[in-house]
Amino acid sequence: MTTTTTKRFTILLCAVASQATLLHSFGYDTVVMLLSTTTAMEEELGMTENEGFHFRNVTKCVFFVACFISGFVADLSGRRPTLILSGTLSFVGFLIMSLAVSYGVLVTGRVISLVGLELGLPVAPLYIGEVVSPSRRGCLNSIPEITSILGLWLAVLTRAAVRDLSASSQWRTLMGVGIIPSLILGVGMIFLPESPCWLVKHARVADAKVALQRTLKTTEEVEARLLGLREAARIPPIMGDENFDAVPQDIHVLAIWRELRRPLVRPRLKERLISVFTVQCLQPPSGIDLLTFESLMRYPHNGPATPVEFVMEEILPLCGRLLPILVPLFISDVVGRGPLVDYSLAAAVTSMTFISATTTMLNYGVTSGVVKELKRWSTIAFFGSFSIGLGPMTTVHTSEALPFKVRAQVVGIAVMVNRLLSFGLYCLKPALDGVLGSLIYWIINLVLLLGMWLCDRYLIETSGESLEELDKGFSPTLELSLGPLAT
Repeated sequence: MTTTTTKRFTILLCAVASQATLLHSFGYDTVVMLLSTTTAMEEELGMTENEGFHFRNVTKCVFFVACFISGFVADLSGRRPTLILSGTLSFVGFLIMSLAVSYGVLVTGRVISLVGLELGLPVAPLYIGEVVSPSRRGCLNSIPEITSILGLWLAVLTRAAVRDLSASSQWRTLMGVGIIPSLILGVGMIFLPESPCWLVKHARVADAKVALQRTLKTTEEVEARLLGLREAARIPPIMGDENFDAVPQDIHVLAIWRELRRPLVRPRLKERLISVFTVQCLQPPSGIDLLTFESLMRYPHNGPATPVEFVMEEILPLCGRLLPILVPLFISDVVGRGPLVDYSLAAAVTSMTFISATTTMLNYGVTSGVVKELKRWSTIAFFGSFSIGLGPMTTVHTSEALPFKVRAQVVGIAVMVNRLLSFGLYCLKPALDGVLGSLIYWIINLVLLLGMWLCDRYLIETSGESLEELDKGFSPTLELSLGPLAT
């Protein structure tokens, strides 16, 4: 491939894999939250109030379980098959929901789609981080955050587009739109290479070399990356660039716990785990999900009545999240992950202070237009603050901070904890609103201040660092036979 062709192929690879995050933001909460403001679905399917609650909330238990096992599946079957399975299950789930004729069928589709969504969410950035060049990893692994925002756009624009259809057609179309990115993910991944890290760790050196040739610019870069992967997997040069008969020694479920028991690597691994879980546990309490859904749910049924309200209340906040992400897209590999997170948190604290203050004034009856406009623009500023650092860098850092043996499993567990915290904060908000409507935002502000200290203390800089270097010092992953197999 020429340099231009390789660059285009790599961007295409990232865009296809990132459909997993688009599906998550479109299908995990957004569609269901938009549907919760209308009774058309409940009336057509004869659902009770409890059944509607179970559909929107209780089925999420499946989501968390699927997230937890996603790393194990990615280690056993590979990153690429896991994403193909994610797209397939999402396609089947959305198709069933859009054609549902009863509550049981609807829930079946919901459960299948949630399993698909969550198998793909942690694995997509993991796959991108292992495939692309270390020098462009921050840039290209910001794409999943972009597609996550595009998932919100897809839901909002679809709701606006179907508002003149019949009530039944509205909710069925909103469900059915999820089929499109599911197909892109499931079918597109068939034509993309497997992660070279996973291939080398399973002694498929020849396959890994072919995969690297499709994503790296020069032969020298391919050879250098392959050499690093071979050294990390303890494959001696004498064995050549072949596929070998090998038995993975520690690529199995709960490998993380075995690694934590190894005295020589325990301190180094614990530092990395603390760094990953610091950013993952900080993201949900930052309030991004609460403010996003508050914006989406401000108007019932089909959204704002006038085009001006639609732009100001739904499109403008989404622009506030999408446009600032161009900053990490272009400079994250230059300035590093840590500085972007620090700048993001500092700006988020400032904007959240204004959100908390204006919400308090509105709760106490100060309803002037100035206060309302200040809250709106403070919210947009907060979205921008989140997008320049904490949002994309959480994904980037998590996918590149850990050694291979535990990488997939930790990413799956960390994302599960992230989503559990988000769901917990969403459930906590009504109770706090009963005390003071703005109390939740003041608490979030304190969490952001604490996060600035935690990130300054524990966040490890990983920009430009080769993933293979992380495996040095860890025990061998393979037991190799002496002879290559014909492939």
